[in-house]
Amino acid sequence: MILPNCDDSRSASIVEHMLKLMGRPLTLGDRDVTVSTCIGIAQYPRDATNPETLVSHADLALHRAKVDGLNRFQFYQSMMRDRSQEDLQLDTALHGALERNELHLVFQPIVRSADRSMAKVEALLRWQSPTLGAVPPACFIPLLERNGLIVPVGRWVLATACREVAALKPGQGATLRLAVNVSARQLVHPDFVTDVKAVLEDTGLDADRLELEVTESVLIENAVVAADVLRALCRLRVTIAADDFGTGYSSLSYLWKFPFSTLKIDRSFVSALITDNHAKTIVSSILGLADDLGLSVVAEGIETPIQFEMLKTLGCPLIQGYWTGRPMPMAAIKEGMMAATDTELVRTER
Repeated sequence: MILPNCDDSRSASIVEHMLKLMGRPLTLGDRDVTVSTCIGIAQYPRDATNPETLVSHADLALHRAKVDGLNRFQFYQSMMRDRSQEDLQLDTALHGALERNELHLVFQPIVRSADRSMAKVEALLRWQSPTLGAVPPACFIPLLERNGLIVPVGRWVLATACREVAALKPGQGATLRLAVNVSARQLVHPDFVTDVKAVLEDTGLDADRLELEVTESVLIENAVVAADVLRALCRLRVTIAADDFGTGYSSLSYLWKFPFSTLKIDRSFVSALITDNHAKTIVSSILGLADDLGLSVVAEGIETPIQFEMLKTLGCPLIQGYWTGRPMPMAAIKEGMMAATDTELVRTER
């Protein structure tokens, strides 16, 4: 689009109106479909003085809007060019990282608020590059999704995590459940359900010990396919968790559209619990709603004992965060479970 005689304020007003128009639900047959839109803006002559460079800079701004999330717009900034070059360097190094054994898993405990005993572990992907060092997940996971590598890497994550949890012995967490994140590309891949079934059969992990976490953005982008895939996974006895619950406008509407077993309260509400009564009210409402619907709840992002105690008082059954347990190798999970078992034996003997 070419908008003549526009300053930043007028451009922002126009594109905000466009986003609202594009975000209106469309009815196709008996289904409601929502279109997500991202917009990049570059201005002449501030950002470029020729059409080719102007379009290129608008494209960089569009790319940044996509990275930041759905239904956003961004103005071009010169730093985006440098960031684009960094992304290219990361993308180049990321190809072949799996084959070079640069990727590994860590596991973060999810504990019961009643006694802080471990109920689940969430598998988290890490990348240790020989040239770039430890690359933050927020930097490389979006790249995996954009270049399509998330499909083979996600398959490896699922198989490796299931194998490690299935290998746990009595006293090491043999009843622990496993949570694994699933991206949009994985969910809509035609072989995804078959891959999950094959992994469960190959590793011997009971299907009801596996929980797959999906975010609202995954469901919004692929509502029709997602619903069919999630129902197929439930037929395998795999459970489904709604990750980052409460942050999207359609959170409530998709509770009855998709077969969830668990809601994960987004960390933004947890971090505001102490200072914002609205956050406390929202968390309390989510807990009440989940209880009425027979769903489990995990609060994520707990970093202080005060947050833990508040959530415990509100009746949140499961807690996840740095205060209750940082991401760690499976060997450390085993040691922690064995130490807890030894403590319980001492208590019993006494």
